[in-house]
Amino acid sequence: DVYKRQAEKRGVSALPVLKPAFERRESAVRAQVVRTAKKLGGPVADFVIDRALSDGDPKLREAAEKAFQEKEEPEKAESAGPAKLKD
Repeated sequence: DVYKRQAEKRGVSALPVLKPAFERRESAVRAQVVRTAKKLGGPVADFVIDRALSDGDPKLREAAEKAFQEKEEPEKAESAGPAKLKD
């Protein structure tokens, strides 16, 4: 997802990138916004999460709640094994 990639690259400065994603009305997008905000942390991320958890749309609120309760996965390695040098 483009919003997630931009947010992860930019860190806390990516919070404005989450705004257009937050405004979308799909459950999967709302869940990803909450996951990304959790990862970024800080007061603005907390505000985004709070708004998601209190959304008037039950589907979006439920998606946010599930994403908020998920345990954070450890970062996956870029490759399955050690890098090999080319000759």
